[in-house]
Amino acid sequence: MGTKNNIWLDHLYTPIEFMMLAAVYLVSFQKSLYKYTVVGVVILFIILNFIIVMMGVDITKMNSMPRILESIFLISMAILYFYQTLHNFNYTY
Repeated sequence: MGTKNNIWLDHLYTPIEFMMLAAVYLVSFQKSLYKYTVVGVVILFIILNFIIVMMGVDITKMNSMPRILESIFLISMAILYFYQTLHNFNYTY
């Protein structure tokens, strides 16, 4: 690529990491609404990531916006997972 650093790898790593972690949540959710939400968020993240990279920052510069979006989406999915787990207790002590 002719670059002097490897920051461009972060632009590939972030979406791949997010898709893999979202796949874990997709498998763990039971309701189809939650599953469709995860798929929608992944598509939204990929589109936003593409727009940010193409319109915003050069590929050889550090771009923290996709990382921030990834963190927000993953925290939201974790909260949704804990909400699902809280409402599906099978045992009462």
